[in-house]
Amino acid sequence: MPILLSLVALIAAAQPEAPVEVRPGEPPEGVSAVPISETAEPIGLAIASFDADRDGRTSRVELNEALLRSFAAADRDGDGQLGYIEYSGWATVWLGSATALPGPYAIDADGDDRIAREELLAEFGRHFVRLDRDSDGAISHAELLTVSQPRLPPLPRERTPRRRAIQR
Repeated sequence: MPILLSLVALIAAAQPEAPVEVRPGEPPEGVSAVPISETAEPIGLAIASFDADRDGRTSRVELNEALLRSFAAADRDGDGQLGYIEYSGWATVWLGSATALPGPYAIDADGDDRIAREELLAEFGRHFVRLDRDSDGAISHAELLTVSQPRLPPLPRERTPRRRAIQR
C-alpha cells in the first residue's frame, strides 16, 4: 500500500498545472510590467507640423519652406534676425514651449545674441539628418517617435549620522 500511495503522489506531482489566464494589457501573475512609452521631441512635433502635403512625411524642402515662413512671422521688427525674445515666441508656437530645445544658445552659432535665418536652417538641418533614420530625405512620423522607459527614482542612500563636533 505505501508503494501505491507513493506512485499516486508521483503521478499527481507530474501533472501540469492549469494554464494561467492572461488578460490583454496585463502582465501574467508574478511578472511586473516594464512601462515603455513612445514620445516625440518638441523639434519632432514642429517637423511633423511642417508636412505641407499631409502625406505623413516631411521633406527637407517642406521643412525649409516652413522654417522661413515661420521665421518671417516671428521677426516682428523685420530685421532678418530673431532676438532671443522673438525666438521665445517662435519656440512657444512651433515647439510648444519657450524653453523647449533647441534653445536659442544652441542655434546662435556666432554668439551675437541674434538668430539669423541661416542659423535656424542649419540647426534644424542637423536635427533633420539625425532624425532621418533611413536617410531617404524625408522624416516620417514613425521616425519622430522615441521609445523610452521612464526614469526610475534613485535608490535611497543609507544615511549615516553626522558626528557633531564637540565645542569646548
